[in-house]
Amino acid sequence: MYGVIDIGSNTIRLVVFDYDGTSIRRVLNKKITAGLAGYINKDHEMRKRGVQVAIESLMELKTVTDQFSLDEIGVFATAPLRNIINTEEVLVEIEKETGFPVKVLSGQQEASYGFAGLRQQISMDEGIMIDVGGGSSEVVAFRNDEAQLTTSIPWGSLNLYRKYVKEIIPEPKELKEIDRLMRKHFEKIQLPKRSYHLPLCVEGGAGRAFVKVLQRKYPEAVHDGKYGRKYLQKMLDFYKENPSQFSDLILRSAPERIHTLLPGMAALNAAADVFGVKEIVTVEYGVREGFLMEEILKKKENKPKLEEETAK
Repeated sequence: MYGVIDIGSNTIRLVVFDYDGTSIRRVLNKKITAGLAGYINKDHEMRKRGVQVAIESLMELKTVTDQFSLDEIGVFATAPLRNIINTEEVLVEIEKETGFPVKVLSGQQEASYGFAGLRQQISMDEGIMIDVGGGSSEVVAFRNDEAQLTTSIPWGSLNLYRKYVKEIIPEPKELKEIDRLMRKHFEKIQLPKRSYHLPLCVEGGAGRAFVKVLQRKYPEAVHDGKYGRKYLQKMLDFYKENPSQFSDLILRSAPERIHTLLPGMAALNAAADVFGVKEIVTVEYGVREGFLMEEILKKKENKPKLEEETAK
């Protein structure tokens, strides 16, 4: 069995995988809401308290991994450690206190591993993948099982919230500013001409949380993780018309996303509009599975295929 720990802007997550030599499956999925992005100062430096929170979170997860006979544990970090000026100092301190060497992924690597995870779950001739994380958003255009373009935008649901939103729930004008910013970034992406109007495969917590909220409002909207792009706009319109009812929907469906879901939705909506998307596909797997495949199991002779997870 293998463990993968993902140090993100909002959460630190451990996933334990079973590997039988030909296939992998999830057996444990545990997250800690650490909020590391909140410990980065205006000079783009991770404060000491943030480093301590990361260490405490990793030590808590280590007590879990100690209960398994793991062949290997891989630990990686994304935006919260790659976008700071004291990355090396933080990495040294974390390894000293926890014993975990941490690999900091570039935006391109994060997008590539996300695509590697996508390929294990979905068979699709061509499409666009997007993962709106806490501190960045990754985009991949693919065709015939190969990435045609991979890129990363340094904005995700959490840092969008922190920059533009004053209260817990964004005001319509704040959401409009988020939309404007993300559209500018997406419009700069030079997708292959064939990639427009293709399905949008959505990875990450923001996309999965949105589906939970959508299904509570429109149970008929989602089929096998797929829904029409129109429902994304319908939910944004519903929020503008009934903000208190929309907040209740979040609290009943994904309460931990009460502050970041709308910024994430605005980012997804901007991408869907710019890329001319009509169908959206929710993807359960992503960068963690890709990291396992490419970083830990890449030397294995037989490439594994993901089976259905037995535990969440």
